[in-house]
Amino acid sequence: MFWVLQKNLFNEMAFTSLQAQLVAQDTPHAIVTLRPFIHEIVPDVDVTGPVFVCGSTSLGKVARAKGWTPGYFDQNLDYRLLTHHYGEHMLNADARFSKLKEAHVVDEFVFIRPVGDGKQFAGEVMTRDDFHTWRDRVVALDGESTFTTLTGDDLVVLAHPKAIHAEYRFYVVDGVVITGSMYKRGDRVHYSAQVDDRVRDFAQARADQWRPNRAFCLDVAETPAALKVIEINSINSSGFYACDMGKFVNAINALA
Repeated sequence: MFWVLQKNLFNEMAFTSLQAQLVAQDTPHAIVTLRPFIHEIVPDVDVTGPVFVCGSTSLGKVARAKGWTPGYFDQNLDYRLLTHHYGEHMLNADARFSKLKEAHVVDEFVFIRPVGDGKQFAGEVMTRDDFHTWRDRVVALDGESTFTTLTGDDLVVLAHPKAIHAEYRFYVVDGVVITGSMYKRGDRVHYSAQVDDRVRDFAQARADQWRPNRAFCLDVAETPAALKVIEINSINSSGFYACDMGKFVNAINALA
């Protein structure tokens, strides 16, 4: 497997660890930068055989244009599919979906995020007034710029905010939870490779229940009620936190 890594996108320490593991496992790789808006990489990479990319969604477009496989995994990351397959195991099982321009909030607070995994904006809790002000500003900018990443027609997730004690990320490859990490405890960032078996077992049970594609990231929340699925992300673009880079590299290489 040949790896293409996008420079300056990931946490420096984790990125260095990833590079070290690629070298240790004798895995050929290239580090590139991405020219904004035109989806070109510097230096250009021209290889044959299996290629896996680590970087932004724009690098994923490069991978598709070049016909790289497995390339970039972004199939079935629609939040509506998650709620359909995971049901009550979803943190936001109460989610409703709407075009942004048609979204209306009645309660004092709301959690909002994109329906897809395009990263047009980060999911967050907003007050009712802040949401409506932001929504109206986005709608007013529709068509004003060709570089606008969010429009009033984009679908969003709306849900009641939930209490969360801790958050975890798991890397799943070919149906197996390969490695995981805590990345948040309460409201504070907290990276730890020490993950309770019950949390890992919950993640594996969800991977057994449904998988969007061969490789993906599964985020899990520990709540006052139970463990819940937060979301699924592209394995190519997700932060590494304290995940085991050796296991990650070995699992992705095995896809070849």
